[in-house]
Amino acid sequence: MGRQVYLFDLDNTLFNANLHVFPRMHGHINAYIMEHLALEEQAADRLRHQYWRRYGTTLHGLMALHQVDPLDYLHRVHPEDLVLEIAPDARLRAMLLHLPGRKFVFTNSLRQHAERVLQRLGVADLFEDVFDVVAADYKPKPHPAAYRRILRHIGVPARQCIMVEDTLANLVTAKRLGMRTIYVHPRLRRFRCTDWHCRSVYEIRAYSARPTA
Repeated sequence: MGRQVYLFDLDNTLFNANLHVFPRMHGHINAYIMEHLALEEQAADRLRHQYWRRYGTTLHGLMALHQVDPLDYLHRVHPEDLVLEIAPDARLRAMLLHLPGRKFVFTNSLRQHAERVLQRLGVADLFEDVFDVVAADYKPKPHPAAYRRILRHIGVPARQCIMVEDTLANLVTAKRLGMRTIYVHPRLRRFRCTDWHCRSVYEIRAYSARPTA
């Protein structure tokens, strides 16, 4: 087998998006829905939640039912100032530096947004590439097509990859395709789709030292 490949989710995996990014992003999404569907804010917020639960992302629901321009949406809800409160993370950098293997970001957000986040965290140079929802042809995780596209993009089989995620549904697909999986979540519970569970991304180096099956 070739070098181990790590596929890292971005939000709430590599950094805490709930702290600053998600609240502001959700406001931008609601504003977009209000403008394009002529809804009041409360109705737009309900629709955002509904589409996220049903389709995996709000964008996927808007594309399926309202034919929105996906690139226009993505740029509107990921403005440059979204990341300004993210601080450099020396502990994250040290972990990634000592984690053996190739590293990629696999995200349902926009590539430019992911790159800005990585720059703010001080780890952009440690990832080979960013694979976003545009590269996935707007078929977001957990859609299997997104995973197959990134495997073709990297040129490795699923069994060579470890998916690092905070969302169980996204790990279910990864596991079914033959990847190993790491669930990043503060509540320690075991699930069939997870090979290992850690409270934070900083603990992943311990997984790299475990023997492989």
